[in-house]
This record gives sequence, structure tokens and C-alpha cells, in this order.
Amino acid sequence: MSSNKLKLIALSVVLVMICSVIPGTESPILLPEVVLLDQSEPSAEVWSYDFDDGNLSDWEIYGIEGPAPPYASPPGNFSAEDGSLRSNSTGEIFSIATVNSSVAYGTWSFDVHVVDTYNHEIVIPFITIDWVFDNWMQEAYFIQIVTGMYGTSNQKRLQGGIVTPNDSPRGSGISWVEAFPYEDIFGWKHFIITRDITGQFYVYINGTLALDFKDNQHTTCNEFIFATGGGPAIDNIVVSDTVDFDAAPPEWTQEPTDQVIELGQDFRYDLNATDFSGVEDWWLNDTTNFVMDYNGVIYNKVDLEFGTYALNVSVDDTLGFTQSAVFTVSVQIPPSPDFGLYAVVGGGAIVIIALVVVFMKKRG
Repeated sequence: MSSNKLKLIALSVVLVMICSVIPGTESPILLPEVVLLDQSEPSAEVWSYDFDDGNLSDWEIYGIEGPAPPYASPPGNFSAEDGSLRSNSTGEIFSIATVNSSVAYGTWSFDVHVVDTYNHEIVIPFITIDWVFDNWMQEAYFIQIVTGMYGTSNQKRLQGGIVTPNDSPRGSGISWVEAFPYEDIFGWKHFIITRDITGQFYVYINGTLALDFKDNQHTTCNEFIFATGGGPAIDNIVVSDTVDFDAAPPEWTQEPTDQVIELGQDFRYDLNATDFSGVEDWWLNDTTNFVMDYNGVIYNKVDLEFGTYALNVSVDDTLGFTQSAVFTVSVQIPPSPDFGLYAVVGGGAIVIIALVVVFMKKRG
């Protein structure tokens, strides 16, 4: 077993359970009960960091190295030069960044940059009562992102764990709650974790529900932790004390309706939608004849010929939920200007003939 693996064990607390207790994914994944908020109604944000100012003064940073306590204590190595909290650790050093957090029920939202590092994993204890490595006395809820060799196999997955005190010689133990295989794990991923007052947890990756479990062993929190080897980063952390994850698709400001233009006219149609998490992408089916910009405005791409065009448009929010609509654009031939003149002249002729006939009858 590599020293890298041993470090993974040290960070995750219990050797035996890490190597042997990995739950399946057979249990059904249910959508949560959520509080759907309007865009004008902000969540009850408690704290947030986007690291754009490069200031890490609120964070305690340190490192560990070694298979078991007492660990070597090299300095941790994080920077915020690129506007995110990124680990610059080298070799087998695990860098740990902690910040004060009192939220034990609510919503945790953050972006994680997952890279294929030597250490092969990222650990994020988002509700932490105690996490002191030298005495094995940890109490926390955490997620772990596995990115490579884990035990004896190459695996990519997300899994959740609960660390609780017990009577083992090392003083604490892990309960693995669920594992979510995730082959496309590298790159920036958006995480949302919710916990309601009943203790129900839901963990989303890019809007997809990945983990759900229920537990009430820990009801308070002291810290939020980001721990990893060199390479990965975390950004856009927002922690609130309400379950404010928006699981609804965007809403049309005005439902798209069928449109009519005349042959030779340019087409322009402005679509608008709102969403609590924000509108991100627009999509249009007919890209041969039309183009749609990032604000949801549709233009004709070519001169439109006489006929009817069926358009299917969609808008996605930042979590991947989609709203769609179907409408038509009818291009009509305008009425000929000669037709109106002919009608006037023809009508006048009918009147004149009628007058002549009446006049002749009276003389007779």
C-alpha cells in the first residue's frame, strides 16, 4: 500500500472501514422537498467566499504527512492567485484549510476543480464539530471525491461519510452512507448540499442528485474544511441556514407565442426567463434559418422564404434545469398594392352603371 494511500486513510480516519465499507447505489434516489424562492428573494446567507481578493486571512492552513499519528506537520500550501482556493502541495503532503462556520442545517454551495493528482482524492468536511488529526477525535459530516487508485482498483466517485466518536482504540469511526460512481469527475463541478431540520441530506453535482441520506448525530458545527493534495481548488462558497436550493426550471416572463411577419421583413423576437439560481444557456432547434444570442433574442439568419417555421426553444438555469417552448414563425406574402386600387375603381363603376339604369327607367 502506497504512502499516498496511507495519507488518504489518515485523512479519512479509519483504515478498515475505508478499504472495506463502500456502500452500493441500489437505493432509490428521491427528489428533495425544497423551498423554491423567487429571484428577488435572497437566501439566508451566513457566509461566503469567492477568493477574488486573494485574501486568506480568515482561513487556518496547515499540512499533514504520514501514515498515522503523530503526523509530520509540514506547512500547508494554498493560494488564491487565480481567484480560487487552490492547493499547491507537492509530493505526498496533504494541505488543509479550515474556516469558522456555525451552520449545521441549511445549504452549502461551492465549485470544486477536480484534477488527477498524486493523492487521488479530495475531502470536504462541511459540518465539523472537531477535526484534530493527532488524537483521532473527529466529529463531522463530509464528502469525499475519489479520482484514481483507491485500495486495489482505479475508481472515480463521490461518497459521503459521517465521523462519530466510538470506543475503538483510535477514538472515532466512519460510517459511509452512499457512493456515487462518476466517470466524468474531472474539471470544475458545482456542488450543492442541503440538510433540513429532520436531518435529511441531499448532495447534487451540476444539478444531478448524487447522494441522499438522513442522520441527526451532529447538530452543531464549528468549521468548514477543504483538504486535498496538490492541484484541486474550491471557489464560490456560499453557506446559508435555509434550504434554498432551487430545483425548479426557469419561468418564462411571457410565454412564447406564434409570430407573423411579411415576406422580406427581418425577424426579431426577444424571449425572457427568470430563475432563482440564474439563467445560463439558451438553445434553438433551427440554426439554419435563425440565430439566438446569449440574452435570448432570436434573429433570422437568412432571408426567410414564404412558409411556416416551427421553432423549439429552451433555456437552462445554472443547475441544469430546463424550460422549453414551441411556437411558429409564419412568413406571409403581403397584399398587392394594385388590388386595393382595382377594388375602388371597380366599385365606382358599379355605382355609375346602377345610376344610369335607374335614370333610364324613370324616363321611360
